[in-house]
Amino acid sequence: MEKVTVAIKLKKDIKDRIDKLSKTVKQSRSFFLSSAIENYLDVYEFQTREIQKAIEYADSPNAEFITHDEIKKEFKNILA
Repeated sequence: MEKVTVAIKLKKDIKDRIDKLSKTVKQSRSFFLSSAIENYLDVYEFQTREIQKAIEYADSPNAEFITHDEIKKEFKNILA
C-alpha cells in the first residue's frame, strides 16, 4: 500500500507519550500515529454506518417503535 506523509500538530504531552511508548516497545512514532488513526477510522466508520442503517429503518414503513412507558415497564421487569 502506498504511503504518504502528513503533518499534524499535537499537544506536547501527547507527543511525549507517543515517544515514550515507541521507545518502550521499539516501534516508530509513525507506527503509533498511523495505527491510532486507522483504529479511530474503523470505529467511526462502523458507528456512522450503523447510525445510518438505524435512521433508514426508523424512516421505513416497517419501523416498529415502543413507547417510553413500555420501556420503563420492561426495565422494571428486568430489574425486579
